[in-house]
Amino acid sequence: MHDYSHLATRIADTRYVQAAWFLEPCQNIVEVGGNKLREFLQDEHPRDRHPRHFWCIDPTASAAQWERHRVYAMPVTGFSFNEALQDKTGNGLCLLGMEMFDNEDAELTSAQHICENMNHFDIVVMEYVPSNPVARPQALTIYGAAQAVGLKLTVRLSTEWIRDAKYSEPNASFGKCREFWVMEKQ
Repeated sequence: MHDYSHLATRIADTRYVQAAWFLEPCQNIVEVGGNKLREFLQDEHPRDRHPRHFWCIDPTASAAQWERHRVYAMPVTGFSFNEALQDKTGNGLCLLGMEMFDNEDAELTSAQHICENMNHFDIVVMEYVPSNPVARPQALTIYGAAQAVGLKLTVRLSTEWIRDAKYSEPNASFGKCREFWVMEKQ
């Protein structure tokens, strides 16, 4: 089991602020893991600018999280993007932290499911650790799928400047750099 305590820091929250800013025009948002993006969307935007629909898919979610926040406690492969996003426009996808599972096969299967449904999205926000041997190929696969459906990389930020010890420590074996990408339909 991973230790996610570093995500409770203020510095880790900056990625949600960034994601909320880029996803602001979306009417429908799917967040994979985390269940924090909703807080930043609601805090930062007037009532009439909230997304109409918000789904959070987190395989580690508890029943209490489902009741309180409508977090879908299921593998990514169990979520029907077609059913949720059919006939909807203005869709966003939030993928912050691309190393969600201990099992590399489950991770790659989830990435493949996301890729197969990339055509539903107008904006994709993704953050990952480039030196992580599971996250890097997964992120590049998702980027390739985004390009294939007409999404273009519009923002690429490197977080080499982050020096917060608690945020960086859990990823010390992979280095402290993270990359934050935004892909949008042009």
